[in-house]
Amino acid sequence: MEVMEEYIRILKAQNYLALATSVEGTPNVRIVNYYPDPLQQNILYIRTNKNKSKVKEFQLNPCISFTTIIKDRYEYIRVHNARVVKCEDYQEKGIKSAFLEKDPKFIEKMGKENSPYLYAIIFEHAFLTLNPVDPALKIQF
Repeated sequence: MEVMEEYIRILKAQNYLALATSVEGTPNVRIVNYYPDPLQQNILYIRTNKNKSKVKEFQLNPCISFTTIIKDRYEYIRVHNARVVKCEDYQEKGIKSAFLEKDPKFIEKMGKENSPYLYAIIFEHAFLTLNPVDPALKIQF
């Protein structure tokens, strides 16, 4: 078993992650969809509207954690101590087209008032759980 291949397979198979933020010691978790960067396996992209609480939380504390949401099998990816950064305008075109592949209604959402901001989640390592009885496998990027 190639750990990186399993990691990429799970990222492609699962559509959502539970994103955890924390500001002044208060945790907050929400479900978001994501797009994995095809060239850099340690970067995922998320989108959110400008007026969502997570935007303010990212500004106050860009350190986040997440886990992918189990879809069919008990396997998931967990990351802690990641950082989130807002994507710059020049990055958005490629990211938007990638989201469109995953979500055909993305363009409609982008055209609305308060169009979504795009963020990159960047991390140095991830833990891969393939079943509940084996220890998690660590991937270093």
